Amino acid sequence: MLITSGEHCGAIINKGFDYTAYLDTLAMYGLNYTRIYPGEMIESFDRWIKGNMLGVPTADLFLPWTRSNVKGYTQGGNKFDLDQWNEVFFIRLNDFISKAKKRGIVVEICFFDGVDQIAFDISPFNVKNNIQGIY
Repeated sequence: MLITSGEHCGAIINKGFDYTAYLDTLAMYGLNYTRIYPGEMIESFDRWIKGNMLGVPTADLFLPWTRSNVKGYTQGGNKFDLDQWNEVFFIRLNDFISKAKKRGIVVEICFFDGVDQIAFDISPFNVKNNIQGIY
């Protein structure tokens, strides 16, 4: 049986989030499940609830794709280059999964999710936010 108090969808994409402490807390209470979104699904800062972890401030937003040298990302900073992996992101992802495994925590990775227009406006897959000009 998988038991949790809730998922932490932004644990990987938010550089400012201490996921080790989060996993320790889950384990301490005997919880064994969490869910993450690795980059396709992001939300506006403080949308839905204050401190929404999928609503990452631009300075802490950490996605699988590198930032280009072209300004113009909807939430500030440079657009994404969807042809270039952010290798440090995958190190963080692997560390999260490894630490979860050591604590007996199952991680659901949601690669894609249905998004509304507000979320799509800030998505790296929106033509406005990547240098490839693709949706």
